Amino acid sequence: MNYDAPSASPAPTRIYRLSQLVGPNGITGLSPATLYRYIATGRFPRPVCLGDRAVGWPGDVIEQWIATRVAKEVA
Repeated sequence: MNYDAPSASPAPTRIYRLSQLVGPNGITGLSPATLYRYIATGRFPRPVCLGDRAVGWPGDVIEQWIATRVAKEVA
């Protein structure tokens, strides 16, 4: 029998929760109120639904947002 070689699965995406994004030790440094205000005005990515009462942000999306902000400051 011929079997196909297993396909390489993509690396898992890191999911950031709100507590990892906000506050002085969060990766954005934003307050929760500011983060949600940015989401409402389209200045921050919307979270994805993880379950009935859980949301998170894909790591690649957050890292892209941070890189874009840094690039604007450097330019």
